[in-house]
Amino acid sequence: KFDIRQWFLVTDWNPLTFWMYKDSYLRFCSQQFTLDDLDISVHLCNNSIQKNYENVTRAVELPDDNLWFHERFKEFLAERGAETAWDEIIYPGMKQAIANVLLT
Repeated sequence: KFDIRQWFLVTDWNPLTFWMYKDSYLRFCSQQFTLDDLDISVHLCNNSIQKNYENVTRAVELPDDNLWFHERFKEFLAERGAETAWDEIIYPGMKQAIANVLLT
């Protein structure tokens, strides 16, 4: 399980104007995801939580520090045949989600 930390700045509400930082990073949980275990180490990717837990058996691609910058994630996607997923789906999707939240 992971989350994406993405920064943005709202400079005006009318008309809505916001700016997204190009860089972002992914934070991974240190424990294998399961709905059978509700421990915070399984479900919260926050660094202040994860630093207290050892990494257990998980995919070898995941880093020891539970962190990837988005460029590494793009490489991961490209290795799996989804080279354009970040630029064409994920990043625009985050931008649209932020706009939708700010407009509600």
